[in-house]
Amino acid sequence: MAFAISMPFIYGSISVIFVALAWIVSGDFPQKLRRLISFGAIVWILYYILHAISYAYSTDKGESAFDLQSKMSFVLLPLCIVAGDQLNGEKLEKIFLSYVLGITASAIYCMGKAVFLYRHTHNVNYFFYHTLVKGLETNAVYIAWFAILSLFMLLFFNWSKFFKGKNAIWRWLLFALQMVFFILLSSRLLIVLFFVLIIPAGYAVYFKVKKISFFKMAVAVVTIVAIAISIFFTGNPINQRYKDIEKNNFSQLFKSDYTDKTLEFNNLTIRVFVWRVALQNIKEKDLWLTGCGNGSVHDIQNKKMKDLGLSAFQKPHPETALYNMNLHNMYLQSLLMLGIPGLLCFLAIVIVPFFCFKKIENKTVFVLFQIVSALFMLQEAALQTQAGIIYFTFFSQIFWNLYYPTVKNRSKLARINSM
Repeated sequence: MAFAISMPFIYGSISVIFVALAWIVSGDFPQKLRRLISFGAIVWILYYILHAISYAYSTDKGESAFDLQSKMSFVLLPLCIVAGDQLNGEKLEKIFLSYVLGITASAIYCMGKAVFLYRHTHNVNYFFYHTLVKGLETNAVYIAWFAILSLFMLLFFNWSKFFKGKNAIWRWLLFALQMVFFILLSSRLLIVLFFVLIIPAGYAVYFKVKKISFFKMAVAVVTIVAIAISIFFTGNPINQRYKDIEKNNFSQLFKSDYTDKTLEFNNLTIRVFVWRVALQNIKEKDLWLTGCGNGSVHDIQNKKMKDLGLSAFQKPHPETALYNMNLHNMYLQSLLMLGIPGLLCFLAIVIVPFFCFKKIENKTVFVLFQIVSALFMLQEAALQTQAGIIYFTFFSQIFWNLYYPTVKNRSKLARINSM
């Protein structure tokens, strides 16, 4: 499953099925069910139950049923991972290696295809953003979300079996390849987060814990700063995406009537407008307690935008892009779909791990994963897509699998010492 996450959706779905079958045939269900009674599993299953309940009051039953089918991993992965075999350091290292190799395979495929197409067309755009990952069935922003975790694994995971001795060179070669891939994916938020997080995390792990020399640390910092300057302060297609944010007119997003008015959107303003409409729907329809249901979001969003005077979403009008658009914010998406109970459940999934990281080893990778994901889902309704569902649920459950036995063993040790 770790290898397949960055691949086309069918491979991720098949991997979930095989993991579920392996869980069934391995038996020992009483022990597995005891492991399932843990916060990390229960909160995900509760989140899914709230979705299932919302089917009863969703206007589009087909949309609701499809959403429930897509999110079955909210139940299956806690069953298979938290209530599955206990992971140790060796198994975790194999999972991380598989994930790193999966990202590497995706990077080689995408960049190799770009080189081939460039040789025939001389169009440099094949190396950037969505065009780069065409064929992977998800967009560049999600692939960048996957790739940044692989970079963190290569940098901060305590590899004890792989990438040791003479093989250590492969760790840095893979890092260099994936770093190029990550930059070319051109995700504005994730590129900023990488540079913001990498220096303090590197200082904490390498300088304070591993005690590398000041010279090596200085060289690493200078290299990172040089790469950042080349991205943010030179003329290149990635830098242009940041400049596009400056071209906005927020005043047009909060009008009460858009009849016969032309809207000009960029990636930021279209999100803010959709968020404005969602909050207006929640307030006007009093959806705070139950939400509108997981099958009604598109219906009420489309209707509200039509009521505001956006002309039925027909081409060539610019508001066509708004039709059936998800909210690009998982927090707001949960609130609109499921009300405050759904939002609280989602907040628990995102926030509670921060209080538990100190109790596991190799915590740096999981801390960075959770920080990046929490911020990423402010701009993407990531759990509304199969790619985001499998990725985030998978690594969340890996963390909880590692956490609970650690807490249980410490509790036993404390009781023994008190006797």
